[in-house]
Amino acid sequence: MFNGCTNLKRIYCRDDIYLGNVEESENMFLNCTSLVTAPEIKSTELAMGCYSEMFYGCTALKNPPVLSSKTLAIGCYYNMFQDCTSLVKAPELPATTLEEQCYTSMFAGCTSLEAAPELPATVLANECYGGMFIGCEKLVNAPKLPATKLANGCYRSMFRECTSLDTMPELPATELAELCYSRMFEGCTKLKKASLLPAKNIAPHAYEKMFNRCSNLSEVHVYLEGNVRDAALGMLDLTAPVGIFYGTSSFKDVKDVFPEGWQFVDIVEYEKELAEKEKAEREAAIAWIMDPIYFAVGVATVATTAAVVVSIVKNHGAIGDLLSAEVLTNLPKISSEVLTNLPKVSSCIFDKLPKLSKLSSCILTKIPKLVSCIYKQEKQESCKLLKTLLFLKACKLRKTCE
Repeated sequence: MFNGCTNLKRIYCRDDIYLGNVEESENMFLNCTSLVTAPEIKSTELAMGCYSEMFYGCTALKNPPVLSSKTLAIGCYYNMFQDCTSLVKAPELPATTLEEQCYTSMFAGCTSLEAAPELPATVLANECYGGMFIGCEKLVNAPKLPATKLANGCYRSMFRECTSLDTMPELPATELAELCYSRMFEGCTKLKKASLLPAKNIAPHAYEKMFNRCSNLSEVHVYLEGNVRDAALGMLDLTAPVGIFYGTSSFKDVKDVFPEGWQFVDIVEYEKELAEKEKAEREAAIAWIMDPIYFAVGVATVATTAAVVVSIVKNHGAIGDLLSAEVLTNLPKISSEVLTNLPKVSSCIFDKLPKLSKLSSCILTKIPKLVSCIYKQEKQESCKLLKTLLFLKACKLRKTCE
């Protein structure tokens, strides 16, 4: 309809005009290089290819239309905004029911695109996200990809040549499909670490050249098992010369999947050792908390904190005047009571827990008010003194008990 109208800047539509539902919307504004604001699109029922290449080559487009449909049609948004080099933010894409090639190359060549839309669908269709953000060189953050059911080529080349992308989204699917991740991050030169790839089943070319030319990538975790060569061929071509490949034993003798300079680590053994280490750290932490002496040190530190704060407040009359008499009167008494009870705590800690818990709680609830008051008065020297005294007191108490 408006194909090649290079001077067209804006379209005004009557409220009762609905674009969509028919294939005539295809190529409607192709190469309208002066169009800045897209017309409103109200249709929620889409037809096959209805908006395909609709704004292709609209290099001045900054304000895309709202796309509210939650159920898509085959190829409905195919190449819709390709080469819209002025587009900074993509429209929201709330669809949860996808169809084949529905988003294929939708934002390809949008070199100014900085914000990608959320993609909430959990069940994908063939080539649905294929090449969706190819060449979006300013895109830093990829959208979350919650899909758990993949389809052939669903993510193929999705972020290819996104040279600013530095974080890979999580890919939770545990069942692969043919070509599902093929070339997905090819040429993403800022990517350094890949997210865990939890799928174990083999699918033809599933990881083929997935990270090809990711020249800074140096860490990958893959759970794939079986005949992995076909599924992961070229997966790490032209990545960092040195790195760590965490994989199953199926990868151990397949040398052409990852670079020669990379170290292979059995991911099953690695995860096992990591779990044992975390368990040991948790047990050590619990033992430390339950030890009577260390508990006493903790209580003493809290009490010392209160004493130091009170001391500072008393030495700064302007601040002290702002505090209630009740706080100034009770805090020293509480601190004194806690410190007096420390020997008993060490010998019979569990008997004193309720009382000490109550005292500590009382102290902690009052300290923020005192500290806040100090900050409000902008007494920087008081704050520095407080931090120094607390640190020294805590270290001294801990050293004494050890």
